[in-house]
Amino acid sequence: MGLTIRKILANVQNGTIRVPAFQRGFVWDTERVAYLMDSIYKEFPYGALILWRTKEKLTHERHLGPFQLPDVEPDYPIDYVLDGQQRLTSIFGVFQTELDPVDTTPWPAVYFDMSAEAVLQESQFVCPNPEDVDLDRHFPLGTFFDVTAYRKATSGLTTEQAELIDGVQASRVSAERLCAALAVTGLCTFIIGFVAGLSLFSTMWTILGFGIALTLVAVGLIVAIAVRKPLQVGDPNPVNGPNAALSILLMSGLACATVVGLTITGFIALSGDTSLESSPAQDVVTCVGAGAAALGIASFLGAVAIKISIHFARPRQSTP
Repeated sequence: MGLTIRKILANVQNGTIRVPAFQRGFVWDTERVAYLMDSIYKEFPYGALILWRTKEKLTHERHLGPFQLPDVEPDYPIDYVLDGQQRLTSIFGVFQTELDPVDTTPWPAVYFDMSAEAVLQESQFVCPNPEDVDLDRHFPLGTFFDVTAYRKATSGLTTEQAELIDGVQASRVSAERLCAALAVTGLCTFIIGFVAGLSLFSTMWTILGFGIALTLVAVGLIVAIAVRKPLQVGDPNPVNGPNAALSILLMSGLACATVVGLTITGFIALSGDTSLESSPAQDVVTCVGAGAAALGIASFLGAVAIKISIHFARPRQSTP
């Protein structure tokens, strides 16, 4: 199942994500926690979280790092962490504001270094000693999910710094919902077209449903990518360069898919009846669609190549 950081915080705080006793304790140091935040920010692979869902609470459990987990209601589904406890604890410890560590060692605060150069191999997230924190340079990640604290922390920033932090913290809920709505609408349109085609013994309706569905899904993904990872064309940063190229190729491919969907829809709309006999106008539409399909495939292949190069550009860490 997909878990956002906000969902992780909520599930840990209400006790539905727990740690079985056979898991080892939290062993990551502060540098590794900061490195994980950098990987999440730069969209590098950082491993999966494997959970075991059950309604039976185990007799023996472990704290989530230094945090004692609250009790859960009886018979309420529980997700026990089987793999990824170090990452889960790090994410929760960095962003949560509800629980205090039960041991005497305080949880280290992680900051985004606004003056750090964005390079693939270097982290832009740091854990300085309290006396070394410079709020003109270091922005606390612990404020990201606390509206009041976030507003206070950003109040003294310059416009450029505020835009930078907004890019790190920005919520993508609206884009995700729009993307999901378009995808569901597209799927329903395809199903309706497919059923209509079977019922009326005509492939026209099936093809029309596919064309509309392809258009809606492609537009939804374009919106999601544009909001989730804004393009930074011409940015000299070595991180933003490959990411911008990746975003451009993905959006180009999706734009081509949109054109293909529209040409399919237009081809059917230009048919005066249920036949698919070609007319001069339809021939033009077909050529446009074929060209868009070829360009779209090339764009997607280029995006895959860049994603692979980004993946291998950074030294890998072994992750418990």
